[in-house]
Amino acid sequence: MELTQGSLGLHGQLSTSYCRKVVFCIIVLSLTIFSVYGNSLDCSWHFDDKPNITDNPNLHLKELSWDNVKGALFSDRRDPSTLYRPVACLSFALNYYLGGLDVFGYHLVNILIHLVSSIFLFLFIYHTLNLPSLRPRYASHAYSISLLATILWAINPIQIQAVTYIVQRMASLAGMFYIMSMYCYLRARVAEKTGGKLLFFLLCFVSFAMAFGSKENAAMLPLSLLLYEILLIQEHGCQCLRKNIKGFLIVFGAIMLLGLIYLYYRGGNIFSFMAGYGERPFSMTQRLLTEPRIIILYISLLLYPVPSRLSIAHSIQISTSLLDPVSTLISILFVVGSIGILVFMARKHPLFSFCFLFFY
Repeated sequence: MELTQGSLGLHGQLSTSYCRKVVFCIIVLSLTIFSVYGNSLDCSWHFDDKPNITDNPNLHLKELSWDNVKGALFSDRRDPSTLYRPVACLSFALNYYLGGLDVFGYHLVNILIHLVSSIFLFLFIYHTLNLPSLRPRYASHAYSISLLATILWAINPIQIQAVTYIVQRMASLAGMFYIMSMYCYLRARVAEKTGGKLLFFLLCFVSFAMAFGSKENAAMLPLSLLLYEILLIQEHGCQCLRKNIKGFLIVFGAIMLLGLIYLYYRGGNIFSFMAGYGERPFSMTQRLLTEPRIIILYISLLLYPVPSRLSIAHSIQISTSLLDPVSTLISILFVVGSIGILVFMARKHPLFSFCFLFFY
């Protein structure tokens, strides 16, 4: 999967024009995001905020000592002996240290996280559209496409919960480090000098670790990078997949191993996650059957995010079988079929396929 040196070089040096474009983008995103989310700075605590933050003494950091910081890292009230999303929890603890339980500081950090995510999303899209495989078609419009796409993502009403619901910083912080890691991977792959490659690969790994330390679903990042490598960086993705099948299997195995290690660490065995279903109103099988319908719901909310359809808690009928409700089977067929179509289209429309496969 190695590329010839310089074959993906975007620019030898950052031009003045490019720097001005980035600065303008940052200004526009800052003004837009703060104008949209600024009215949330005084919103009160809600739902999971209380058990996770306001009623969690481990996060009430009063002095910067190792014992107190360690308490924030091990802040799961149900099992204080294990790490619990340490990056996100440490950020809550630092918020408390600086301003107690005043919601202003927590909301300000949430908005800043969303802003930084948006900036790196812009950079990632812009540099992606300037890859050799996409440059002839998209380079002339890369800036306008990147800025418009980022603004539409940043202000989509579906983001409201992640930005304004304080405890959902866990998800937004993971998302921020996730896109930072993908951007660093891109820069590592296009860097011409060995030092630059090593630096960006190191930053990619650090960002990945921080994303996983914010929320566990960031473990899927290697799979996203693999998809990016095959569809957009490699000129002949299918041939690359066949030639490097062992390497790809190693990546997939590493993801599985990371998940198993985490499950063992958290619960003492790799099936510990099943124990929690005894306290839930549904089984693991019912949850898996319901998930495709949830995915369809998310897609519809992205396309039609009117206030009446947005809620902090949705009332969803649990799928008890493939035909109860009948939309279960329809949703499964839709998800599987659309993924199959996207894979089939990948050779002729790699960017389109990557965007939607990345969503899945």
